Amino acid sequence: MITSLSQDPAVLVKIGEFIGLRRRADLLPLLLVNKLVNAVLTPVLYTDIDLLECASALKCIRTLAAPPSLRAFRRDLPALVQAFVLRVPAEDLPWSPDSHAFGAPLLTCLLRMVNLRHFTCLLPLPFAPSMLALLVSGSRPLLQTIELVIPKAREPRPAMRIRLDPDDPAKLPDLRTFKLDVWQPLEPTLARTVHNLLRSRANTLKSLALTSSLAEEGVDIVNQLLPSNATFTSLEELHIEASALSHPSLRQTASIKTLSIPGSPTDDEDLQDHAFIHDSFPAIESLACPNSILPAFFPEDVQRRRPIHTLRLNGASYGMRSFDYTGDESDWFELQEFLPLLRHSAVPVRHLSFAVMDLPIEDLPDIVPHLMTLETLVVAFTDDIEDAEEYLVQLGRVLIAHLPHLHTFLLSDAPVKAQNEDRGFRHAQNIPLQRKALAEYSKHSSNLQRVAFTSDFLWEKRGSDWSLIPATSIA
Repeated sequence: MITSLSQDPAVLVKIGEFIGLRRRADLLPLLLVNKLVNAVLTPVLYTDIDLLECASALKCIRTLAAPPSLRAFRRDLPALVQAFVLRVPAEDLPWSPDSHAFGAPLLTCLLRMVNLRHFTCLLPLPFAPSMLALLVSGSRPLLQTIELVIPKAREPRPAMRIRLDPDDPAKLPDLRTFKLDVWQPLEPTLARTVHNLLRSRANTLKSLALTSSLAEEGVDIVNQLLPSNATFTSLEELHIEASALSHPSLRQTASIKTLSIPGSPTDDEDLQDHAFIHDSFPAIESLACPNSILPAFFPEDVQRRRPIHTLRLNGASYGMRSFDYTGDESDWFELQEFLPLLRHSAVPVRHLSFAVMDLPIEDLPDIVPHLMTLETLVVAFTDDIEDAEEYLVQLGRVLIAHLPHLHTFLLSDAPVKAQNEDRGFRHAQNIPLQRKALAEYSKHSSNLQRVAFTSDFLWEKRGSDWSLIPATSIA
């Protein structure tokens, strides 16, 4: 058996990939079987890294950062990595994200990830400017994805330690996804490198995100990075500040299917005249935007209607973290004003998310007629639910019973946690109450398959029973 595997290790690789798909930690014991198995399966273990939990993420990064001389077989593990994703929620960190606990070792790893194709870091870490400089320098020619948060620096930024050639037009030919959240202006050479990279890849980029979520008011970061002498002709996904929507590089918007505009309901001073929106983004199917500009995307004119089937008001989602909440919410009167606009989509709206302080049970019949086509409904509450036991049960009769296509109904307390030191709904761990509500919902709907009463976990219907599953099961 050993002889055959040494001659054709592809079978062992397939076995390792199958095991890794189910649970990557199960690969670890196999690495101890013998040198052959270790040599074949170590690349399988490290090729694709997706880190969700704080302690295991730090352990993995420290393992990768260790010099090859300290490894049993002296392998340079970062060289095996092709995809690296770090998406540990910032609020889960037991230390300030400005510390070097993640930043320094991750930069060490990145310097040795010579075969990298996809890099995503959703934490605001120190050394992020250096990471960005390395990624856009062209030294990782296979890169297809760059996704980074660039926080405000508390000390001089070391980005210029990376050699940059801003005018090289041939770098990163396979780049398809570029996403930056920049909290302060980039160093001039780095900014020019990003600007020129976007210009050279304007015809091939599929996904672009440029935001400045925590930048000082009045500081324009995004427009300076967009190339004014190029047009993004192949974009399918765009996440951009409202002030940049009319930028010359975004003149051709026919290919964009997903559009996300961050900001609060009153942050649209740069969009006083929404006229240009009426003729832009004709093909969007998924929209996230502030309430205040929603009417521009749902015109009464039949000829200008868009095929929007997914809508997130003020960017609300079940997967939003308490760290993401910026205080945006809809009040009851806004919902009554904006939900009737959904009928102006060219197709039925099937997925809807919004944040709200209160959703009065006695007033729900007023909005139910506008929700009849929904398959997914997400409501992120910004305040605890009063009389939760009665309220949650009554939702079955007042709401669930009237939405025949609804299969997913999720209530999130992430905004509540953001305002109450990570304390969510009082009913969040009340399993008997949740089971009682689920039993009531089942009386009114045979299509309902997933329900959540908190952002901590959700319920999934399996046969006639409801089972608890992790909140991370929702993308």
